[in-house]
Amino acid sequence: MSQRYVGQVLNVSDGFGFIGIGTVTREDGSPHGLPTSQDIFLHRDDCGALLASGLAVGFEVVPDSRSGEGAFRATRALRIIEPGLLPIH
Repeated sequence: MSQRYVGQVLNVSDGFGFIGIGTVTREDGSPHGLPTSQDIFLHRDDCGALLASGLAVGFEVVPDSRSGEGAFRATRALRIIEPGLLPIH
């Protein structure tokens, strides 16, 4: 199983966005450990939710050679719903 991360989409433009590297942690809350300082590219086709600024997502990463060395692309991204935001009934 691949490592899962969580983070927040900061910028969205025309079907893609970027997950802010400063918001990224491993799924268990520990530091992400990714060898980059760049935000992570996310395409709408790799996300199970409508892309929007502020969207919290869980995801995996793959190197993004099209964007250069040290760049990553998010895959298998899913929206994260905070337990406090779920309806009670």
